[in-house]
Amino acid sequence: VEKLVGLVRNAAVDCVRRHGGLVNQALGEEIVTLFGVPTAHEDDDLRAVRAAMELHARVRDMGTSIQLQSGVHGGAVVAQRVVEGPRRYGVTGAAAQVAARLAELAPHGAILVSPECRRLLAPFVHTEAHEIVLLQSDTAAITPWRVIGESGLQTRLEAAVRKGLT
Repeated sequence: VEKLVGLVRNAAVDCVRRHGGLVNQALGEEIVTLFGVPTAHEDDDLRAVRAAMELHARVRDMGTSIQLQSGVHGGAVVAQRVVEGPRRYGVTGAAAQVAARLAELAPHGAILVSPECRRLLAPFVHTEAHEIVLLQSDTAAITPWRVIGESGLQTRLEAAVRKGLT
């Protein structure tokens, strides 16, 4: 089992790096990735979803019974470099908490994104509405979106052409 978990961790590091992110923490069965830290990109949400889709596919190709659960949400966080311990950055902020909660609520083998994230991803990724969930007891329920696959569009210009340029 430990060898398999190590293979998944190595695949995660590779997938996340290829898409411009970093694995911040990998403890037990949980892998926390960051995009936009230390350098932000305008498409960090899309990079995160593409990395998650690639990692899910790699794990399926391993032929094991492991099924990942992923959550993606974007927003402002405070990230501080950590000198010791299992994490590279200490991260605080609602965005990190929402992403972690979405991952908890995701069905096995699924990637859930927040409504805000889905709005940014819509031209590039096909999604379907997931059941309404309560992220925290003191907030309103939301409808997260399950990622189905890529649309084939690569750039914002391609998305604008599809919508109809003015």
